[in-house]
Amino acid sequence: MHFLIIGDSHIPDRADHLPAEIQKGIESFKAQSAFDGIFFTGDFSKHILIINQLKQWAGRGFLKIVQGNMDEEEIDPFPIFDTYSIPQTEVKIGVTHGTQISPRGDNPAAEQFALREGVQILIIGHTHAAGVFLAPSGILILNPGSCVGAWSFIASGIPSFLILDIIGTQIRVTLYEKQQIELRKTKFCYAIDGKKIVATS
Repeated sequence: MHFLIIGDSHIPDRADHLPAEIQKGIESFKAQSAFDGIFFTGDFSKHILIINQLKQWAGRGFLKIVQGNMDEEEIDPFPIFDTYSIPQTEVKIGVTHGTQISPRGDNPAAEQFALREGVQILIIGHTHAAGVFLAPSGILILNPGSCVGAWSFIASGIPSFLILDIIGTQIRVTLYEKQQIELRKTKFCYAIDGKKIVATS
């Protein structure tokens, strides 16, 4: 299965548009293999075009958007937390913006949140800092960062997103970060072991 994980676009509050390198990269990946689903971590702010873009990228796949703290709840009533169960496995993916996690972006706090919610992969945003972390309990925590490189006090300012591929029990997470006019990629490999995620060599 092939998933796009993206979020914190903050258009037009903190950015005018999605960087061309990010957009072209995602469209290239979609052309190679259609997305089975897209997870958006919230804080698109007020710009409807990003939602239309997400729908286009999703195609026949699902689109799960969660409410961010900067989104207008009355206009865009998205859930605070949503889940997706990986077929033929015991693994469930959870996605939330991350405002419930304190301190902000704290991995142990995110791990406890995932355990309470009964998910083995937790996708969060809010920090604008991309990260891939395997917790001691076997919870995989994924943060795509901000797709526009939006400012925050702990962010790098680098536009980024994640691609999640699951084939059988094998998991590959690829972090893409905009570096000048190119996308730099970093790969992480894991495996499903029952209701846990484990590292692989």
